[in-house]
Amino acid sequence: MRTLMMNAAFILLIHFGSCLEITVTPEVIELGVTQSFAINCAIVDHEEIRVVNMSISRQTLGWSGLSDGEQPSQSDLIASIDYLYPSSPSVAAGYEGVTVQGQITAFESEMGSFIDLEFLSPTVHDLGSYSCQATMVGESGTIESFTAVAKVTTSNPMMDRLLFVVSKLKSKVNGFNSSLVALAAQVEESKAKEMLREHEMEKEKAAKERELEEAEREQEEAEERSERKLEQLVESISAVLESLNTSISSLDQRVGVLVAEEAEEENETESEDFIESRDQIQDYFSTTNSSYFLIKSSISRDAYWAQVACESIGLSLAALDTEQAFQQVASKIGPIINEGTHVVVSTQRWTYTDPGEDGFISSGYIHPSEFTSSDCVVLSKNFGEGHIYTKVVPCSTPRSELFYLCEDAQ
Repeated sequence: MRTLMMNAAFILLIHFGSCLEITVTPEVIELGVTQSFAINCAIVDHEEIRVVNMSISRQTLGWSGLSDGEQPSQSDLIASIDYLYPSSPSVAAGYEGVTVQGQITAFESEMGSFIDLEFLSPTVHDLGSYSCQATMVGESGTIESFTAVAKVTTSNPMMDRLLFVVSKLKSKVNGFNSSLVALAAQVEESKAKEMLREHEMEKEKAAKERELEEAEREQEEAEERSERKLEQLVESISAVLESLNTSISSLDQRVGVLVAEEAEEENETESEDFIESRDQIQDYFSTTNSSYFLIKSSISRDAYWAQVACESIGLSLAALDTEQAFQQVASKIGPIINEGTHVVVSTQRWTYTDPGEDGFISSGYIHPSEFTSSDCVVLSKNFGEGHIYTKVVPCSTPRSELFYLCEDAQ
């Protein structure tokens, strides 16, 4: 089984140009405002495959009361459709209010094989991850299952979590209120029985004085027992209320921690945006195995900055570990950089062959003995000839014309 996920929409290439696609519209809902949202899962262009089954399930994070630990994810099947019954999909119990449409086609058609869901008046219980699973038979007869996942969230992920916790808390409070009502009914029933017993005792008072005295004594004992039970009940209720107040206080503390974490994440994002906004991409090009970004530092920096800058935008400092990679990169950046300009690259995968001019060969490989812990490898252009070659420079020396080459390996 193959599974991939993204927030709003996902397209998974399956076989011979076919793809499994799941989309959520809208991708972000506002509770109490959004009237509905729809989930569409479709397999398109399936000329070479046969679809056997499609289904959509919902995964939610289980919570146990107000405990700090998270429970395992729960998966609920919402709807499914089989190739043997293509007329309409079946809906799982508990989701009768969800509008479902779908079909599975034996051959390629204008609409293809799909299953659609529409949720009206969404609540916090509709948030979570929705997965679309498709089982197919290829040309060779191999059966494979593929899963695409999309998330339904509000605009504030912390609020999603808080609303879910509050919903659980509200359920526990409702259950507590039900228990109080049941206890009150038991007390009233006890009082009614007590009054009936007193009435019967009064009727026998005239004839059986002795029995009356004994009955009065039993009555006093019963009243004492009732009072003790009521006192115990009051103490139990007080303990429950105290526990509830403690849980609410703990929840407030957890909300404060979440707010602080969110503020810290925003500060980190602002720091990354600062790096991206200051340095400018000079060129972008692709080779057989990688994509490269040639970036120029906007201010004077040392070579250590290159590794930090590449990682801050989800890339790595380019490692030219083959002759072909070196020549492809050299041909791309040669017309862009000036003579004497330094382009920082990685030293992690450089190996030595034979020394050449200035201690380096034409392909740019460097003898390991020429490295020190404070040296960095750069690409530069010869004065006059204009050839791209490699050289070792001190990493900590700031340079006004500093370029660096970031890599996105494919």
